[in-house]
Amino acid sequence: MKKIIFSFSILLATAFTAISQDGHYSQWQNTPLTLNPAMTGVFNGKFRFSNDFRSQWSGITKAYTDIHISLDAPLGKGLLRNGQFFGVGFLLAQNRAGDNMFRQTILQASLSYTTPIDDGDNYISVGFQGGLNSNSINPEEGTWGSQWNGDTYDPTTGYSENVSLQQFSFVDMSAGIFWHYVPDQYNHVYAGGAVSHIGGENTSFFLNEVYNIHRRYTVNVGGAVSANDQNQTWVEPKALFMIQGAQKELTFGMSLKNKVKFKSQYTNYQKELMFSLGAHYRFKDAIIASARFEYNNFSVGLSYDYVLSSLHKNANAGSAWEITLAFINPLKRGEIRRNYNKMPKFF
Repeated sequence: MKKIIFSFSILLATAFTAISQDGHYSQWQNTPLTLNPAMTGVFNGKFRFSNDFRSQWSGITKAYTDIHISLDAPLGKGLLRNGQFFGVGFLLAQNRAGDNMFRQTILQASLSYTTPIDDGDNYISVGFQGGLNSNSINPEEGTWGSQWNGDTYDPTTGYSENVSLQQFSFVDMSAGIFWHYVPDQYNHVYAGGAVSHIGGENTSFFLNEVYNIHRRYTVNVGGAVSANDQNQTWVEPKALFMIQGAQKELTFGMSLKNKVKFKSQYTNYQKELMFSLGAHYRFKDAIIASARFEYNNFSVGLSYDYVLSSLHKNANAGSAWEITLAFINPLKRGEIRRNYNKMPKFF
């Protein structure tokens, strides 16, 4: 009976993921194109590559995993009037969940437009994102009600549920707005809002049923404030709020970032290493511990979610861990004055 209840809970969890709620990341500031298309190209550099891998609930048979790869770049810096520029980006993500091998593949392209709203300290961006989402399952790998014979669960019994579609795709669209204020190269603050799944497309695997995906509304705010005169330490508060149908998620916390300089013994050339430690709280769900290292335009981030909800106790699900990799192609010294808009290197 315990196995039946457990298997049925997996089916419900997978169905819920497929119909109602998107995947999420604990290091959301390093996956900007999954949050808000208006953040496309908004960084100081030529192009930005970001990669994220997340594994959660490994105690539930096959772990839930999320993979994200994105590439974006600013266009027109130094060419358009008054510091205006465009941004283009591409996003590829895949979410896998549960015993029936539910798989969601996301392929999106985004376009943004950024303009200053004063003398160059405040910027506002608008963005649009569109592409294809593809969902698939393998019914033979799942557990179904028809495999319960009234007394026991018999996995050798074939399923009788009429799953009309094992794979389907739909057009998906998002839009957003983003503001950031950078008074100098050491401090910044930002806020953004976006809406995803504008069309509310049908995501049912059954031809005679309709399950329209809920629109997701996202708000993220944050910043970095220099904590000393030497500009070697920063306090970085940030928060994320998402609502999708009946589901809500609120995560907030802070990181402390420190800079260490290395100087060559022979050339006197200096390089900088940044490292940060953070703690965040996902309301009624988890405590998130994170660490991040930045060196020579490369960065790597690690985070671990300790689940506080009843899922951890009832299913022995464990928690979640996440790793991110990022690279920003920097501007050359002769290009900085022409292309530099006041914005942080990473969000």
